[in-house]
Amino acid sequence: MPQAEPYRAWATFQFTGDSGRVNESDLLIAVPGGLYLLELKGHPGRVVNHGDTWQFHADRVRTLKNPLHLTDLKAKKLKSRLERAARAMKEDPRRIPYIKPAVFLHDPDLA
Repeated sequence: MPQAEPYRAWATFQFTGDSGRVNESDLLIAVPGGLYLLELKGHPGRVVNHGDTWQFHADRVRTLKNPLHLTDLKAKKLKSRLERAARAMKEDPRRIPYIKPAVFLHDPDLA
């Protein structure tokens, strides 16, 4: 990310959803094109996508639920909270941008 404005990023933050449940997020990035909610994964080896699950093959096989699904749900919950806050401040909630979910696989040895 560039060091100059208008880019911002917030790491390891929590927000409370409408249900009262706390949601943890790795990274929220604000750029001129919108907002991105990122889930960071640092598993080594080779990754295989099986749709609903991802397998990381290294010294052992680790199977995870596809993290994009949960990140998408968190992005929708965060947007809902921001819209609610906008309404409380007498602002137009339609001005809250779409929050795009993404997963960043950052291990340098990932194949």
